[in-house]
Amino acid sequence: MLQSILMFFRSGPDAKVGFPLIRKLRGFVELRNLSDEPRPRYAGARERRVQHEIYSRDVYAGIDWEVLRVRVFPPASLVAALCMSVLASWAGLSAAAFFWPKVVGSPATSARPAPLVARGGREFRELRRFRASEATQGVAVDATHFYAVDARRIGKYEKASGRKVGGWEAPPGPPITHLNSGVVVEGRLFCAHSNYPSVPMTSSIEVWQLATLTHVESHSFGIFEGSGAWVDRRGGTWWVGFAHYAGRGGEPGKGPEDTAVVVFDEDWRRITRYVLPPVLIDRLDGYSLSGATWGADGLLYATPHHKGEIYVLRLPESTSTLELVEVLSIGSRGQGVAWDRSQPGVLYSIDRESREVIVWQLATRS
Repeated sequence: MLQSILMFFRSGPDAKVGFPLIRKLRGFVELRNLSDEPRPRYAGARERRVQHEIYSRDVYAGIDWEVLRVRVFPPASLVAALCMSVLASWAGLSAAAFFWPKVVGSPATSARPAPLVARGGREFRELRRFRASEATQGVAVDATHFYAVDARRIGKYEKASGRKVGGWEAPPGPPITHLNSGVVVEGRLFCAHSNYPSVPMTSSIEVWQLATLTHVESHSFGIFEGSGAWVDRRGGTWWVGFAHYAGRGGEPGKGPEDTAVVVFDEDWRRITRYVLPPVLIDRLDGYSLSGATWGADGLLYATPHHKGEIYVLRLPESTSTLELVEVLSIGSRGQGVAWDRSQPGVLYSIDRESREVIVWQLATRS
């Protein structure tokens, strides 16, 4: 709560209610970002403010005290802000207050810092899209087909025409209940699987032979690092993302900051573990990464649960925290993605609302 109060916002209110207290003293309550648009947020000390981008609605409360046209907040505003923060937190909102005086009607004199995450000169351009009823969790791709993944179903489609040529469906009930992102490796489809939204979290890797989509293998992690959300292969190692959530499906006392990227050898023995950088965790809105795939450039391209963004990550030279080097916009909202390794720069994603598989080309912005 204290961290929320110390945030300093620049955007104006969408709605404001004021009420007189005594002469030259007015209380107010402001509602901001009712349209839920992305906005910059500045946090930390004034001399070392850091910019993030947030998607949230906010409640502001305080007292206007106009003296020589300077708007300040007396100590009473701190009490009001604390009360509103408690109420707003209970209602699922974030609260904040201004604690530094500013001249009414005058522009801010301090320059905004540069964005924490620079957007590069690259963009995803849509090539085509295909209807696929299974496109709710992720997609995998090989040289001739793509595989749309649902929680309990997989559809096999021709890349050239989008025609469905095969499928698999789990029998009613357990054990396979929530498939996630997948990858094609050496004629087999590997999918991360979890018991989401049940807790404690359990995870596994489920494997299908591609020619007939026959389920042929399962590797169980049991209760491990979290909820298995994605899997990929790099060199001779397996990379698996284990998600944690702040809301539904989350474990008490844990959240997105507990998400882990774990590296295994060919026999699924754990080698090492990485965590997400705070600047990325701030963008996840209480969710986690839903997909990730290694690019030919040696960078990891990761997707959130519901935003039209791709996070480009690289391994750190030291320590355990992945580095966020770029945020790319994409016209699909989250879930699993896959590079087409037979076509350089071509990425497959899904749109779960329209049940479509979308094909993109990563290109330099003109």
